[in-house]
Amino acid sequence: MRPESFSWVQPKWTVLGITLTMLGMGITLTFDDLRGALGMPVQLFVDFLLQYSLLALPSHYAAGLILVGCCPGGTASNIVTYVARGNAALSVLMTAASTLSAVVLMLLHTDHDSYPTSKLAGQLCRIIAFYAPYLHFSGCPASCFRRCLSQPGGIVKLVNPVMTPIAVATVAILCGNVIAQSASAILLSGQQVVLAVAHLHTCGFFFGYTLSRALGIDVSSSRTISIEVGMQSLTLREFLSSRTPGVCPSSVDAFFFFESYSTPDFDLKFLNPQEISMVKRNRAAVVVLGDIGRSPRMQYHSLSLARQASLEVDIVAYGGSDPHVTLSEHQSIHIHRMPQWPSSRHGLLKILRPFVLILKPIVQFFVLFWYLCVKIPSPDVFLVQNPPSVPTLVVVKWASWLKNSAFIVDWHNFGYTLLALSLGRRSVFVAIYRWIEKQFGKMAHGSFCVTKAMEHELSQSWGVKATVLYDQPPEFFTPSSLEEKHNLFCRISKSINEPYGLQDCVTYGSCDNNVQTPFTTLVGTDILLKQNRPALIVSSTSWTPDEDFSILLEAAVMYDRRVAAALGEKDSYTDEVIWNEISQGNQFLYPRLLFIITGKGPEKEKYEQKLQKLNLRRAAFRTMWLSAEDYPLLLGSADLGVCLHTSSSGLDLPMKVVDMFGCGLPVCAVSYSCIKELIDVGKNGLLFSSSCELADQLMTLFKGFPENSEGLNSMRSNLMERASSFRWSTEWEENAMPLLHKVISDNSNSS
Repeated sequence: MRPESFSWVQPKWTVLGITLTMLGMGITLTFDDLRGALGMPVQLFVDFLLQYSLLALPSHYAAGLILVGCCPGGTASNIVTYVARGNAALSVLMTAASTLSAVVLMLLHTDHDSYPTSKLAGQLCRIIAFYAPYLHFSGCPASCFRRCLSQPGGIVKLVNPVMTPIAVATVAILCGNVIAQSASAILLSGQQVVLAVAHLHTCGFFFGYTLSRALGIDVSSSRTISIEVGMQSLTLREFLSSRTPGVCPSSVDAFFFFESYSTPDFDLKFLNPQEISMVKRNRAAVVVLGDIGRSPRMQYHSLSLARQASLEVDIVAYGGSDPHVTLSEHQSIHIHRMPQWPSSRHGLLKILRPFVLILKPIVQFFVLFWYLCVKIPSPDVFLVQNPPSVPTLVVVKWASWLKNSAFIVDWHNFGYTLLALSLGRRSVFVAIYRWIEKQFGKMAHGSFCVTKAMEHELSQSWGVKATVLYDQPPEFFTPSSLEEKHNLFCRISKSINEPYGLQDCVTYGSCDNNVQTPFTTLVGTDILLKQNRPALIVSSTSWTPDEDFSILLEAAVMYDRRVAAALGEKDSYTDEVIWNEISQGNQFLYPRLLFIITGKGPEKEKYEQKLQKLNLRRAAFRTMWLSAEDYPLLLGSADLGVCLHTSSSGLDLPMKVVDMFGCGLPVCAVSYSCIKELIDVGKNGLLFSSSCELADQLMTLFKGFPENSEGLNSMRSNLMERASSFRWSTEWEENAMPLLHKVISDNSNSS
């Protein structure tokens, strides 16, 4: 938009615009607000002192800069203070005081031997008359006016929601008019005047806040003082400078005012006047330095923040995988996808890897900082997933400080222990990582963790008080119906029937159509489960070093050999002979096993190469990636879950097991220190420590499958009985909601 677009504004409209703006500001104040502000003489004095002392006066632009520095904050500072969660009543009193004082104190900064400054002095007597409408509506008279209009049938409630946008629009138009009138002068003045004005305002904002905080003044009042010192009245400056030849910076200052007022940190939504000193933005930011589609717990947090806490939610994360459709379609959830650091390091020289370890967090730091501080609106609270810890915790802490937001860490694990898996615990990078994770983790306003063991470790060794928030399945993890099973198997039939171009016990004799699948058959309009179907075993993974899938592969080989021995099969039998008997519908004491392993990760290719070399008669493997909607259906269609998660710290629990439980799926899991917080042996699952133990469990659980596998059916019945009482929404309501409200409230009060 060009400057001449605002040239239509008439000078006589200036006073009218200010009057309308300040009326809207004034009626948001109450007598209690003004009474509280009058009880802050220290804050008023500090503002008064800084307002007329922090002046930069470069050479021949001194006259304009004196004018810029000494004019009171006026409408601009009051509106910005109101929107930026400062003390609006204190801002009004500060502006009134500086308005009256400017008549005398501007003379102290003028050189009476110069023509422009002497002309300025001659115009000072007009200031009070010019600001009479403002003074009328900014203090007690406006509060009385508000009280009258607030009676039953009054119009305060009617006009309140639109007054802030009207004020912003009015001041923006006045700014545009000022720039339009002096556009040529600004261009002729060049960079020097622009830098001088920028320096003046930067000093005002910076020293106004830092010196106030150094004097022990609270955050809200310090913010108010910073705004009052850093912003001055644009319209008054233009009124005087237009009558004073050679004075330019006031028009340039309009540009800086307009730019600062347009930053994302100023939320233009109307704020409740009762919350001027303790404003809530009704917004939360969920931060994941990872693929949001592969971060189910943070997805569930986002849904609860939107549904149960009624907040607008901004998710800042990497792309890659689509989140569950409930997130994508929720109107209060906004996903911001960051550009991702290249994950592959294949072909990278070993000597360069330390430099990459340093460069990667630096790049991530600036990208994440940009998104949290510029791209998204200011939230009441940042909720960040840990790990990764570097640079996530550092950036979120700084962003929470800059935006005056609360900061909660959700401890899924310890990041330094994951780094130690690849670098070793003695690495200097691991030591630095741990120090950063500990120091910035302690700075959070609140913390969640996933186990009681982690809660104890955080408290005793890290000095962090955390609330245990157990993972629980959301409502879309339920057992699948027969129709859902059949439709799912039809959708993934290509992945099931084409295993690396080879035949096995699942694909032999199968046909790829919508009537028959390895598990179901469509008869007329009825869907039936096949009696000789393979048992479906699901394991989900991120294919990382803390999950040793060789255990599962070895267990499958042992199962295959033990079944052959139990059934008395001779070594001379070919695979085709056995598979032909199975395809003809013959049922055996032990079923075929189909292992479906879902997920993405760095070690996937390594294990896929091992799978292709296996020679199994009664077991088969498939690896695939499912959508967020199909994954719960697969769990709800399976017969057993297997978890190989061992935990790098020994203190976290695998969320995949929780999702399996939600679908009524029993689980065999690797045993480690705190896993019994989740697995109740014999009730909902079994624990193993070796491939031999897992093979024993497979033989026991699937003997007589599908009708007579009593142990498996018993555990499934136990899970179905408890499923309705263990849901994420219930756990979140009882344990997360109280901490969330407390953290936001405490942060607002401290402001």
